[in-house]
This record gives sequence, structure tokens and C-alpha cells, in this order.
Amino acid sequence: MKYRKENDFYLVVLDKGDEITSSLAKFVADEGLQGGSIKGIGGVTNVTLGFFDTTGKEYLRKEFNGFYELAALLGDISLVDGKPFCHIHAVISDSDMNAYAGHLLNAEISVTCEIIVTPGQPAQRKLNKEIGLNLLDI
Repeated sequence: MKYRKENDFYLVVLDKGDEITSSLAKFVADEGLQGGSIKGIGGVTNVTLGFFDTTGKEYLRKEFNGFYELAALLGDISLVDGKPFCHIHAVISDSDMNAYAGHLLNAEISVTCEIIVTPGQPAQRKLNKEIGLNLLDI
């Protein structure tokens, strides 16, 4: 992972073999970010996407092996119990241009990943027991 700070955002580049969610978690912690937004594109493999089942209050997981375009990476940065947290969704597409989307649980970079992180005001998440997720508390 490489990154540089521009005037009002960071340009983050992940290299082949880097894992997106853990790399972004490290970056956010290292830079002390407590709020903000994330967007990116790239190429990935070994992807796990999740769909939150509100009845069972858990993520249903689906694994995608092989190579995929990372057509969209979108998310936000907040704090959960005082620690930085990245909430990320992704859209991936295969060689037939079929798209799959969901909560990004993990993905390994197959080529590169170019990410823009825009810092924002601190944001807190709080457990909503009815839903079963840490939701933004504003």
C-alpha cells in the first residue's frame, strides 16, 4: 500500500496481493481518521461479499474466486467503540460483464486498486439492537 495526502483528500494505491479491508483499516488508523468517505476502482480476486439478513441479523456471504473488475468501491469512515471503522460496499464484474454487489467483507488485489479517501467530521456508530448492526449515530 502506498498513499499520499493531497490538499483535501488522500490518494491510496493498493498493490497486487494487498487485501482491501485490512489495508484500509490500517491506513485509517495510522492517519487517525475518525470520519470521511471512500471511493475506488481496480482489479480483485478472492472476493467475499455480504448481504445483511435482517431476520437472522447476520451477513449471508458469497465468495467469488477468479478475477474481477472492481467497478465501484464506496464507503464511509466512522468510529465504533472509539476505534476507526470502514463500512465498505463494492460492485464487481466478471469477464461477461455480469455485476455482483454487496457489503465488502474481503478482497485481494489482482492488479491494482486506486482509492480516494476524503476525511470528514468524526462520526460515531452505535449498536441498534433491533436491527443488529452498528449504525451511524447522528
